[in-house]
Amino acid sequence: MPAFELDIRTVFFTQVVINLTMGLALWVATRGRYQYGLNYFISLFLLQVIAQGLYFFRGTLPDVITVIIANVLLVTTYNLGYMGYCRFFNKDPNWWFMIIPIVIILVVFSLFIDNFRIRVITLGIVSVGQYIIQFRLLYTTNARGVKRSKPILLSAYGMIIVLFAARVLYMLLYPEAITNLFDPIWINSLTLLATILGIVLIATGVLLMLSERLLEENRELATRDWLTQIFNRRTFCDLAKRELARATRNDHETSLLMVDIDRFKLVNDTFGHPVGDEALIHLVRIIKDSVRVQDLYGRYGGEEFVILLAETSSHEAFQISERLRERVADSTLVINNNTIKMTVSAGVATLAGHENPDLDTLIKQADIAMYDAKKDGRNCTRIFNKQLLPMDEKL
Repeated sequence: MPAFELDIRTVFFTQVVINLTMGLALWVATRGRYQYGLNYFISLFLLQVIAQGLYFFRGTLPDVITVIIANVLLVTTYNLGYMGYCRFFNKDPNWWFMIIPIVIILVVFSLFIDNFRIRVITLGIVSVGQYIIQFRLLYTTNARGVKRSKPILLSAYGMIIVLFAARVLYMLLYPEAITNLFDPIWINSLTLLATILGIVLIATGVLLMLSERLLEENRELATRDWLTQIFNRRTFCDLAKRELARATRNDHETSLLMVDIDRFKLVNDTFGHPVGDEALIHLVRIIKDSVRVQDLYGRYGGEEFVILLAETSSHEAFQISERLRERVADSTLVINNNTIKMTVSAGVATLAGHENPDLDTLIKQADIAMYDAKKDGRNCTRIFNKQLLPMDEKL
């Protein structure tokens, strides 16, 4: 197939330039902030520059450098890609996946340094195996931040796997077809051109993967409380208003709990603010275990938390609040050999759908009930009573 016969040295040089460009582009794009395993991907491209650069010195430098060391470095770059994905997806790497390929290349290339065919077949099999591992890692992941990048990366690895496997098969079927690294035969040309495309696709996919992850984290920062990782006040209010609109349409009762840690200032003053932070996190864990799947909760401010209970009567809301209160009172928080017992006071407010429930009204009423609980000795739940409001408040 003469149409595919190219000057292989030019193709290799193009690979070197593209690897260098992609490595530097990743570094510049992230301003050297090596997060989510990006340092492994940058090192991958730059190390490939060295490995492929050594190929040009075949016949000039000793074979141990241009054949053995160059290919060990090339296989190491595959390991760097694997490490990068493991870091990005928070998975523990299997070290055997990285050690075995290097050992195979070292042994086979040392024993058959003069046998080009065996070296090509060995490198091809090792490369296909390592790319399959990365392909499978990407294919099976459910991690955030890969929705758009995943198809690009899978396409790149799939293409390279198929062509590398075809090259190995070709060498097995036609032992004398390729005589040296720079032989312009069509399978060489096609494989190397596909590799160039693969390099560009992988770099693009990695950049896109990183940008998706950063966008996802920015969304989390905008909607979540930084300490407890539950909804912040603004997000809670936005979601609660939607739920109240649904309650109005369907004429459902909606209840809201206002929960406040008792004597929280004393915890901060006695044990310090870091311990106070742990107390807040401790309470959130109990809230998560106490509410239902459909319930909405968030940090309202300081040590105050709000819980919206859809389609829940005042009596049901009181039971949920008491379950939460009792779990907090029965729990013990131990930090730095300090044992901390916590209690909470809670207020319950309920509005029916036909009353056009308003979030500000619910929060205000639950807040009043919560302060009634404080007045009654803390560590209890009180239900808002409209009859206790002044006449002008009722109107």
